[in-house]
Amino acid sequence: MSHRTFIIGIVETSNSISDIVGKCKTKSLIEPQITVSGSLSDFVGKKCKALIMDKIPGSTELKMLNSAEFADADLIICSDEISEIEVPDEIIARAYDFFPFSLPEKILFSRFNHFLDYLVQKSQRWLCENYLDSVINLLPDLIWFKDINGAHVKVNDAFCKACGKEKSDVQGKGHAYIWDVDEEEFERGQYVCKETDMKAITTKQIVDNEELVQCDKGLRQFHTRKAPLISSSGEVFGTVGIASDITDIKNMDSELKVILGNLPFATLVTDIDGHIVSINKKFCDFFATDAANMNGKLYDLWENYHLPDLAPFAHMKSYDRTVPYREGKRTLQVTKEPILNMFDMISGCIYIFHDVTLERNYQQRILKMANTDYLTELYNRRYLYEFLSVNRSANDIVFFYIDIDNFKNINDTFGHKVGDDVLCILAHILKETFPDGVCFRLGGDEFVAVMLNVTSIAKAEEYAAKVLEGINNRFGSIAHIPDITGSIGVVFNPPASLGIDDLIRRGDQALYNAKNTGKNKYCIWSPELE
Repeated sequence: MSHRTFIIGIVETSNSISDIVGKCKTKSLIEPQITVSGSLSDFVGKKCKALIMDKIPGSTELKMLNSAEFADADLIICSDEISEIEVPDEIIARAYDFFPFSLPEKILFSRFNHFLDYLVQKSQRWLCENYLDSVINLLPDLIWFKDINGAHVKVNDAFCKACGKEKSDVQGKGHAYIWDVDEEEFERGQYVCKETDMKAITTKQIVDNEELVQCDKGLRQFHTRKAPLISSSGEVFGTVGIASDITDIKNMDSELKVILGNLPFATLVTDIDGHIVSINKKFCDFFATDAANMNGKLYDLWENYHLPDLAPFAHMKSYDRTVPYREGKRTLQVTKEPILNMFDMISGCIYIFHDVTLERNYQQRILKMANTDYLTELYNRRYLYEFLSVNRSANDIVFFYIDIDNFKNINDTFGHKVGDDVLCILAHILKETFPDGVCFRLGGDEFVAVMLNVTSIAKAEEYAAKVLEGINNRFGSIAHIPDITGSIGVVFNPPASLGIDDLIRRGDQALYNAKNTGKNKYCIWSPELE
């Protein structure tokens, strides 16, 4: 509990009350803050918890004391006037106590100390009451406290919401009034509420039960848990109870059977503890099981066996999994949705298993067409940007920019059919040379190969030389095609901060340096080429 203070206002005109009160101490973390003034009006807005006056207040001061400003302040009158004149009844009614100032200082000090202890205890009671109210109002379940006669002493907000009454209307009232049931039937024990109350009182034990209650939403079923309130002397002086509305869960089972049975997807339902409570026919057919074998099992155990390695998808509401199915495999889209009760608290989950095999296969074909060069079946420029966006942070990346020397002459001399054959042969050479890399055709005779985790320039040069050797050997063996050569620009381990377009530009600079210095060679990019 944090350190707290409260204000004691002393209205002092002649007596030295503040000197005595200032000597009073408390061992509590709640301590008084003493403020002294000669006029009661000076304490307006100070929110005093207590007022001490050294004279009997006049009519104006009494009016102020009875106002809302000082309504919560306990009043002490410490004056010898109380033994000299008749104190008006309205002042007697307003004051907490009267102390003659002429009492011996030790006695006066003792009485002020007792008053201070009373104020501390009052503040502590207020804190405890406030803490209790805050805690029970945070909870979505119905909570109540009853005295030994069954009258409600305290209830939380959820209780009032369920019965449709305000707290001021509930407190002090019994079950029959609050839930609008016949008093005579209730007294005859027609409602299990009274029986469970008495059981908790007589056995001094916690009692669990399910109870039907007629409230503003109709007949509702609650799971209740009641306990006796026991005094320090061991006597039961009341009960405390908590109730969860389980009506929707109880009704849901029959409703779900109708709904789930007509869904075209495999569907499974769990309770709040993760136990399977319902599956539909589609689920039984797909997973070759039945309700008798599934109901009551933990879903997590079933999932770990049938849909293993789901850790990466734990935070996702929907994900795809490929599962064995008869003689082959199928792709399932698994969707998880929470089931909420009337208090918007999770009371279970529903899982839908949608067979999306055809859709995913079709999507893969479309994606492949969008990312692949039709002629060479290498990846295209679009996918190069996507690939580099994902892998630019990789260490030891090597970028090879490749094209055919004098390719335009081949097209012009032998026709585009031969030109296309040349491009396809080069694509095949790149696949053979970079089995662990990724190859792309950017357009025309421009090709790119990307290798990851190449740790030295010497290794990069070895790959480049192998490509040139493959071009020379392959095309040199084709009679109707003249000698064909290629040139390569190599960018080794560029900084991760380098943009993709700048990376391609460096590859292009190195490529054209190779062409301008004789062709049929490779060139490693360096800053001098800028």
